Amino acid sequence: MPLSKQSAFVWAVFVSVLAGLLAALAARAQNRDEDEHKRIPKRIVADYTSGAKFLNPPYDVAQIPFHKLTHIIHAGIPWHSDGSLYIENGFVEPDLIRKAHAHGVKAMLLTGGDFAAIEASPQVFDTVLANLRTFVTENDYDGVDIDWEFPSDATDRAFFVTLIRRLRATLPSPRYTLSADLVPWNGDFYNTNQLKKSVDFFNLMVYDCAGPWTGMGHLNSPIFWDNRDPHPEECEPGASVQQAAELYLFI
Repeated sequence: MPLSKQSAFVWAVFVSVLAGLLAALAARAQNRDEDEHKRIPKRIVADYTSGAKFLNPPYDVAQIPFHKLTHIIHAGIPWHSDGSLYIENGFVEPDLIRKAHAHGVKAMLLTGGDFAAIEASPQVFDTVLANLRTFVTENDYDGVDIDWEFPSDATDRAFFVTLIRRLRATLPSPRYTLSADLVPWNGDFYNTNQLKKSVDFFNLMVYDCAGPWTGMGHLNSPIFWDNRDPHPEECEPGASVQQAAELYLFI
């Protein structure tokens, strides 16, 4: 039976409203996805080694493409067994910090050292934290990156959480950024569920997976592993970026 003009009109309005609602829901979902994407910070992090300016040819602050970065990690200042910092002549480069900040880039200090000493002595631990806070604040760094190579037992695993928690208390967020360097072949000794409560991000060290200790040479940090490699067993787990990331997704 053909629809009356009134029924046809009502039906057309209903379809129009329904289409509008569906379009609105789709737009809302898209906006939600876009907002979620925007909340995930984009980071382009680079290391700058203090000794690079003495190489031949040299690589110095003037050559760093700050406009392409979000963070620059200045490597590095270790600490001694008594908690004092070892600062090489020429390490401090005010121009590095100035240029980073001029481009909106966070400048972070890479540090590490005698982890056994701070693990064994609360006094040395306190000294290291105080010295790092002084060095970071006096030189206007935006945070620190911790490089421990490598925690290797359950005690180290637990202490790393304590170290990161105390560093966060020493250099509080949001003024200071805190990151930690992890390796894919040592994942059992990183309590990432606890560490992520204090750090802003992790850096996966996807290199040194092959060397004099392996029987074969391999590509350095390929994004995807080459399945045609005749001896994959010779390389450490996580020898590609993809594999390293997947290993930590399941820890």
